[in-house]
Amino acid sequence: MDMYRFRRNLLGTAFLSALSIPCAFAFTPTVEITEPSGIHYVAGFPASVNVTLNLSVFNTSNNNCITNGIKSITVNAQHGDDPATTIHTSSSDPINNSTQLCPAPYGFNWSVPAPGSYTLLVTVKHGNDTGVDTETVEFLMLTVEYPAPPAVANAYINSVPLYKSASGKKRGCIISKIAEKHAKLADDPSGYGPKGGPYDEPAIRQDVDLYYAGAGC
Repeated sequence: MDMYRFRRNLLGTAFLSALSIPCAFAFTPTVEITEPSGIHYVAGFPASVNVTLNLSVFNTSNNNCITNGIKSITVNAQHGDDPATTIHTSSSDPINNSTQLCPAPYGFNWSVPAPGSYTLLVTVKHGNDTGVDTETVEFLMLTVEYPAPPAVANAYINSVPLYKSASGKKRGCIISKIAEKHAKLADDPSGYGPKGGPYDEPAIRQDVDLYYAGAGC
């Protein structure tokens, strides 16, 4: 075989080999944490919080949406400098919409154990491709303040035309009596309730009725 024919056969073999190699496309998921974000005020802990994500996967060869092909979703949360913990995982075809959606919404409930700053890390896998997103959120305790007994008494007086028309002296006497009783009996079952509340508003209104009728005022 002459050198020209040898080179021609070699190039032909290389060309056929190249055709036999399958083309590989990356189907990397796109992940967006939509909630929670920023600062959240809650009434107490543990706090129930909804976590919502938007997930997309496109076939790079034709741009078709293939989000239903997502195989697993894992969400870790790190509280301050503490080690991260897994707060949610789904490894059995978590997205199964009748029509493929890009983005596809996904959500779960998270029980936040304590106040402070949390960093969420979402990892989504589609085949061998992985998409990630992070979000830092802060949870603060919301302090609930109850109107103090004198304020409750004053509001009740304003709601009753007869009481509202009474003299300023009588109104002041009634409110003073309510405040005095609350100060003396804050930790007593016969009082209006502990300092800071909640308070027994029916008992406060009942005492306003008594004081208006002449019991001490």
